[in-house]
Amino acid sequence: MSLNNVLYVVLILLFGFGFSKATESEEKKFAKIVKKAEKENWNNLPFGDIVVKVGTELIGVPYVGGTLDNDKVESCTIELNKFDCVTFFEVSLAIADVLTTEDNPKFNDLYDRIEYTRYRDGVIDGYESRLHYTSDWILDNIEKGVVEDITEDLNGVPLKLKVYFMSKNSDKYPKLKNNKQLIDKIRQIEADINKNSLFYIPKDNVHDILEDLENGDIIGFVTSIDGLDYGHIGIVNKEDGTSRLMHASTTAKKVVLDTTIDEYIDGVSKFVGITVLRPIAPTK
Repeated sequence: MSLNNVLYVVLILLFGFGFSKATESEEKKFAKIVKKAEKENWNNLPFGDIVVKVGTELIGVPYVGGTLDNDKVESCTIELNKFDCVTFFEVSLAIADVLTTEDNPKFNDLYDRIEYTRYRDGVIDGYESRLHYTSDWILDNIEKGVVEDITEDLNGVPLKLKVYFMSKNSDKYPKLKNNKQLIDKIRQIEADINKNSLFYIPKDNVHDILEDLENGDIIGFVTSIDGLDYGHIGIVNKEDGTSRLMHASTTAKKVVLDTTIDEYIDGVSKFVGITVLRPIAPTK
């Protein structure tokens, strides 16, 4: 265990940091989803369908950014009453995981799942251990067997990673501001990310692969913004037969079931293509 991890454990014991306490309304929302899943036998469905069922129950929840940066010590924050695009898809994935693997799901079961997917190697070890860049999340969670990248199989082309936005714009991140040591750590993480490549489907070709998408597929939207990899992320919902985007929308300011994936990307000039991840069903 690293020194940071030792200090983290001590802080948890002394001050109760480590995870955010669920509100009564969040626990009720979670219990409602569990009850509905049991009543409708969601466990008999493919895992991707369960992810979509969970996400659908969260439609209408307000969009709020920056919810993970409020704690003094890096901790596993879970909110069910507000989401950004990342927390929406990761919570949908985590609840589906809990429903699949736990006989009597409890809200606290989410913390292990979220920590496992949100942090490098599944361990909280300070701010820098959080997978801030979507490409970092993808690479780490492929390695952990949470998702598989199917983009190349959909005729995707190589995506050379070149991230540096966080270290070059540290003033935009409260935890990084005036913290040279932490900025240096983030810069090293960026350098490690940039040793890798992923795949993406160029914007003009997205329409051609819609029929190959499945319920619960995770869509990362590649951005043209310098120093960034992805600008948005959401979930495929095919319950009406078309590949629509379910996401926490910055425009609608809430979780919505939006238009089709190709129509959505055509409407955002800074998005140049998509990466497609398929969740891997967990086992008990």
